[in-house]
Amino acid sequence: AAKPALKMPPVNDSHQVDNKKISAESISKTVTYQGFLKVHNEESDTWRTLWCVVNGSKFYAFENERATSALECVDLDGAIASVLRESAEPRFEITTAVLKYHGEGVEQSTHTLQADSDAIAAEWINAIQTASMES
Repeated sequence: AAKPALKMPPVNDSHQVDNKKISAESISKTVTYQGFLKVHNEESDTWRTLWCVVNGSKFYAFENERATSALECVDLDGAIASVLRESAEPRFEITTAVLKYHGEGVEQSTHTLQADSDAIAAEWINAIQTASMES
């Protein structure tokens, strides 16, 4: 399986929280793409390797491939995945189409991920873009 990277902000949406109840094993036969990615935590500026899955129009991040619940769930409906060209590492971003309200401002959700290679990052981007358009 592929080994890429990801940055996820906290999930505030109750719809997304419900989707986190899914287990890695329960969706393993219906995934579009899966593998390890490094996930960036913007608040602590740290990276963590997680098992990530594109399933339908959702992107899930799990502690490992046997986890019983997702740590993060991102709705890919209308999302854009793109290479981070300024990085020497094989990093990419997912920018969601859903605007989230934080206080008085509106903010798009952006998730930064890192793959083991440029080729694997390109495969993840393709899988995410396909899921984004099919949802």
